[in-house]
Amino acid sequence: MTYWLSFFFFLDDYFSALSVGNTMRPITDKFGVSRDKLALVLSFVCVPLTIIFPISTWTIFYGTQIAAIKGGVMDSTGHAITSPIEVFMHTIPYNFQLGFP
Repeated sequence: MTYWLSFFFFLDDYFSALSVGNTMRPITDKFGVSRDKLALVLSFVCVPLTIIFPISTWTIFYGTQIAAIKGGVMDSTGHAITSPIEVFMHTIPYNFQLGFP
């Protein structure tokens, strides 16, 4: 249930972990799930989801930092991207790691 609840609070990584953690703590305590396991699920689900979704504080931060580069960022067709959200959308594939080195 913690895993699925994390999908609904993805605006900020800290907000997501705090809200889902405080909501699920009484339930996991009732069923004997350790708080270490709850923290592990939160850290593996909340933060990665926040980085992937385009409506989050990560979009604002990384998008504006990358778009602030003089001249914008070039895409594969040679077009300069200056919109922070568009820049962030182009970085999403780099957030996935397909295997271990």
